[in-house]
Amino acid sequence: MIGNVLKKNYRLLIYSFKGNYEYACSQFRFTNTLYAFTLHFIHSKHKQTYKKAVVFSLEKGDLGRYIFNLINTYRLSEYDIYLKPSYSFYKSCSGLYIFEIFKFLNTSIFYTKRQLNKYDYAIFISDIKVNSVDKIFKKNITIDYQLAFKNHPYTLPFPFHPLLYINNGFRKLEHVDIFLNEISSTTKKVEIGFAGQINHPSYTQLNQHFPDLINRNRIFEILYSNFEESITTELENGTNKIFLSDSNTNRIAHKDWPITLATFKFFIAPPGFEMPFCHNIIEAMACGVIPILQYDTYFVPQLENNINCLTYKSKEDLINTIDLALKMDNKNIESIRDNVLEYYSKNLSPISFIKKIEKHSNTSMTISVISGKHSLIK
Repeated sequence: MIGNVLKKNYRLLIYSFKGNYEYACSQFRFTNTLYAFTLHFIHSKHKQTYKKAVVFSLEKGDLGRYIFNLINTYRLSEYDIYLKPSYSFYKSCSGLYIFEIFKFLNTSIFYTKRQLNKYDYAIFISDIKVNSVDKIFKKNITIDYQLAFKNHPYTLPFPFHPLLYINNGFRKLEHVDIFLNEISSTTKKVEIGFAGQINHPSYTQLNQHFPDLINRNRIFEILYSNFEESITTELENGTNKIFLSDSNTNRIAHKDWPITLATFKFFIAPPGFEMPFCHNIIEAMACGVIPILQYDTYFVPQLENNINCLTYKSKEDLINTIDLALKMDNKNIESIRDNVLEYYSKNLSPISFIKKIEKHSNTSMTISVISGKHSLIK
């Protein structure tokens, strides 16, 4: 035990000198709590900017990018963000991009009833059920991570990767829309594309919770076995039939990814480590790239084969679907592409979710948030 404490103290010291304060402070609950609170206090925004406000009361800080997505959805939709100080939240803060809710999203640490009264619309969101809240709040919303993958009608859409927002400085939806419009006219020179990790032992974990899905390792085994002559790993001049970029050997920088993605007609959307969803399928659909996937039934509402996606259920089905995509005429592709963009706009864009919540007639309601392992606990 003493040896473990000494190791933690050593890492705290060394990584602090290296400037990696997040990892250094994570060695102890006390230092992690102090670091999180300090970031929250320093980066807190105090000036009212918008006409709407949301107050978050959170206990679970170990959800990383999923909490970032939840808070960022409201930030993009022009809400002022308040996060109640919480020891439980600060001490458990962990996971990629969790501290960006302070540094990038500038969540406010203090608020008063008088201050909230200045807003036209204010809501309260908590990850623990609160039976009653001040009447100043138009809605009392409870987060339930266990409802994910159960077709809950109020499921927070899976997001873009946080770095797309952070690196590009996207703080409003109009910033995202302008960017997507700029790349929408990009020449389509890839029939079917994918970029990301192609093989890893952990991808077999998927089948513990989703036994009917073909895991990522197997999907690319099938593709290489049946379409090897059509596969390229570098973008070439002219048309590329199947472009596969493995991030282990040929990582595409986040700043270049949307522009590269916009050159695809179809996107192979394999599932992730623990669950079906990955950021890249949402990014693809936002760019009007048609997804090829097996987990269409987990979207809310469900995706439709040959309408806004191409689906498969087996190895043979996957091979036939790839053949279909390679042979599909441009008129059909454009029709499906238009449907993909419409689906994204109505069901996956942050504002589509916000509007749905605001229109809900009840004062109290529950939303579902997809959050990796927290959504898979039985």
